[in-house]
Amino acid sequence: MSTKKHLRSQSKEIIAKVYRRMKYEAEKGVENLSDARWRTAQAVGYSEHTISNILKEERQAGATTSTDIEQKIFKSPSKRKRVSPKSTLDDFDMSVLRRTIMTFHIEFNEMPTLKKLKQILSEKIGFDGCIETLRKILRESGFEWSKTDDNRKALIEKHDIQITNVGSARKEYHHFRKSYRKE
Repeated sequence: MSTKKHLRSQSKEIIAKVYRRMKYEAEKGVENLSDARWRTAQAVGYSEHTISNILKEERQAGATTSTDIEQKIFKSPSKRKRVSPKSTLDDFDMSVLRRTIMTFHIEFNEMPTLKKLKQILSEKIGFDGCIETLRKILRESGFEWSKTDDNRKALIEKHDIQITNVGSARKEYHHFRKSYRKE
């Protein structure tokens, strides 16, 4: 076969059973052919090498009888989950990111873009992720892109995060105002 296929556990079990049957027939003289591995490969449509690997996996699992094969000794290939270590920032780096975004317009007199933010963050905290990683970090930390009046996009905090941040500042202000009036 030209392309490599990953066999699932059920397919491996069937191939192992076919091999054992072919071997049994070869030993008992039912068939003139004595090479059970080759006959199994011909019957199931896989190479002898694949059949050998399946039988090796079966031997390593310790299953030699047909009753042991029913106990799921073969494992199906599983999908790998990609975890990007660059997409996790500690609290200090996150505060630098927030402060940079909040003061970007004042410091540089222009709107923040992902490319510019990445460049500044690589200088400040040594951020070495790509632009898509930065986009993911911003989305997860509560920022979103909002259209401005001149149809450009501006990076802002999500509304619910603004309310919680402003709410605490507003409470502090009212508490200060009350205590000032009492004096």
